[in-house]
Amino acid sequence: MVPTAKKLSDNNLNPLEEREYNFVYKVPDKDNLTLVVEISKHRMTKENAKYMGILDEYPLSISVFRQSYPINLKEI
Repeated sequence: MVPTAKKLSDNNLNPLEEREYNFVYKVPDKDNLTLVVEISKHRMTKENAKYMGILDEYPLSISVFRQSYPINLKEI
């Protein structure tokens, strides 16, 4: 018998909702850098999928956005 999945919580973004992520980064002595932004949705842990018997049949996470932004430090 396979257990029934239950949604315990949800922290997905609502339509038009925004979130900010601030971080501090020590810039290396280089002229050019690339900032890579990736947003992923993690659906369940490996342990939960194994418990439910769907480990190799269900995606544990998916990438929903990935973009690279070149940064020229000479222009900043």
